[in-house]
Amino acid sequence: MKQKKIKLLVSVVMLLALLLTSGGALAQSGDPILWWTVDGGGGRSSADSYVLYGTIGQADAARLSSGGYVLVGGFWGAADGGGVVATDHQVFLPLLVR
Repeated sequence: MKQKKIKLLVSVVMLLALLLTSGGALAQSGDPILWWTVDGGGGRSSADSYVLYGTIGQADAARLSSGGYVLVGGFWGAADGGGVVATDHQVFLPLLVR
């Protein structure tokens, strides 16, 4: 009977030690999504002669290039003409150009 109590006590102490140490390990795992943000506000905003159209919840639009390749990301990424192919029209999609 005494051996059962000792085994139970040791098991409970080990379980508590495991639970207390695993919380710290999980808190330090660090799974941030650094390349993505939920940008505020979508729709149309206007004042005087200015009009602004926005999109909510997209990945940050940016132009990336390396070597002979160019990638314009985000829904509005190519709106400024940064990644447009040398033609007479613009493509408003993520586009890989060489």
